[in-house]
Amino acid sequence: MFYLIHFYKTLFAKPITGTLWVMTFLGLASTVFYEKNIQTFFGEQKTEAKNPYFYAVMPSDINTSYIQRKLKGLPGVESVYLLSKQSVGEQIKAILQSTAVEWDNELLNLDYAGIKVDLSPDLQGRSQTLIRNYLNRLAGDKDVTLGAVHTPLSLSKKMPTNWLGLLGQYIGLIFVGLSLVFLAMSIPSLGRESFLVETYQRKTKVFEKSFFYGQAPIIALLTGAVIMKGGIFFIVLGTYLVGMTILFSLGLKKRQWV
Repeated sequence: MFYLIHFYKTLFAKPITGTLWVMTFLGLASTVFYEKNIQTFFGEQKTEAKNPYFYAVMPSDINTSYIQRKLKGLPGVESVYLLSKQSVGEQIKAILQSTAVEWDNELLNLDYAGIKVDLSPDLQGRSQTLIRNYLNRLAGDKDVTLGAVHTPLSLSKKMPTNWLGLLGQYIGLIFVGLSLVFLAMSIPSLGRESFLVETYQRKTKVFEKSFFYGQAPIIALLTGAVIMKGGIFFIVLGTYLVGMTILFSLGLKKRQWV
């Protein structure tokens, strides 16, 4: 505990440097515990999946909830939605407008039920047909009108890569770099104070112990991140260990003369 207190006492002898070092540690901790939130905030690339779909319109006395449950259990069916009466009317109008059959607006006032079926993006045309035929069988001898399968022009959409997205992915390295910079600024003070303590309090290796006790929280944090998440945190931990080793070596050479 003495060495940890000695490290922070020396660090905060320069309040600005000490405060900035603590802030970088908190920022580093945030990148570990809230990694996904930070990447989302900075615009990480995302995939927007759009599924092919079709509508089915049928008399209202058909048990659409039963059909919904049955269709959901089929391979290749992503989801099945029951449509409101207003949505059903819109779909009937769209179907009739796409045909050459003459129709009356009063047809839209009839009592219909409808569903929307979302299919898997990679589902083949033959499998789509089988699902539509199965829906007809579920309805029995009732009249079921199926709309065409609509396939979005782009099934996937990625956000463009930008510098903010890259910042979100490598912000851990940025915090590590800043932490090493502020640590380097405190090394002369730590070396001088450690030399005085060794001289007048008969303690040995004060600089070495204070230095490593001070870095223990960051090393523990990054080691845990590597174990739990891996990925970029391997590089973050390696960078910090290399930088810390360099600063430690420089501190040993200068501590008696600072």
